[in-house]
Amino acid sequence: MTHADPDEAATNTFDPLVPRPIDRPTVLPEGGKIDPGTGDVAKIFAAPEDPADWPAWRADLAAWRDEARARLAYDGNAYEDPRTAWASRAFAVAQVWLWDERLFDHAEQRFTVDRFLESIAGQGGLDGLVLWHAYPVIGIDDRNQFDFYRDVPGLAGLVREFHDRGLRVFVDYNPWDTGTRRTGRDDADELAALCAEIGADGVFLDTLKEGDANLTRALTATDPPQVLEGESRVPNQRIEDHLLSWAQWFADSEAPECSAPTGTSAAT
Repeated sequence: MTHADPDEAATNTFDPLVPRPIDRPTVLPEGGKIDPGTGDVAKIFAAPEDPADWPAWRADLAAWRDEARARLAYDGNAYEDPRTAWASRAFAVAQVWLWDERLFDHAEQRFTVDRFLESIAGQGGLDGLVLWHAYPVIGIDDRNQFDFYRDVPGLAGLVREFHDRGLRVFVDYNPWDTGTRRTGRDDADELAALCAEIGADGVFLDTLKEGDANLTRALTATDPPQVLEGESRVPNQRIEDHLLSWAQWFADSEAPECSAPTGTSAAT
């Protein structure tokens, strides 16, 4: 049975500072038995407020996770692949404008990676970053989103510098870019080629929870495979090939909670 996804409702008519029902924590019933129509779209399973109840809650969580894994035929191979296993440790990924004055010296026309990292050192550090490139200036001419990367001198070198400092680098994919110059290849092949050219580690799927079959095949067939990071919540059915999520519009519970798609608990 296919359930409507409440996260797909129009978002231009609500206050983004006020959580919608779908954004609020879901209570996991005793025994972990929950209708997939609710459990598979839950963003967070709320832990009980009393720490004494946490062991039983974690047992319920494990029961739910086992059922969901069996029902969805989940095997977790991508998380065990040494080429992509780093994704399970990428907790802090920032969106960084390529022309941020801390990252790019306009007078000397060069990237300044160390200056940028020093400027954010007091924020706890990063595991990776999305190099934001085209929006909102795309459309001022005929250049497409891929041109806005390829026209940047030294971009592959910038990626290597971040790698040398232990950071993973994502490019941004804009599926809504349809009115600019076409290349003769579809977006999936163009994006896979771009990632190979600059040595990117992953792709941020702007406005998308998940890539379509063609996009996913092209990006996970690269060597190494690209790690896909969707916006909002990754559907449970796609955590097999979408290893990260932006986790947009997640409303926390009072007690440490669990991210529903991963079944990973913060309550210890």
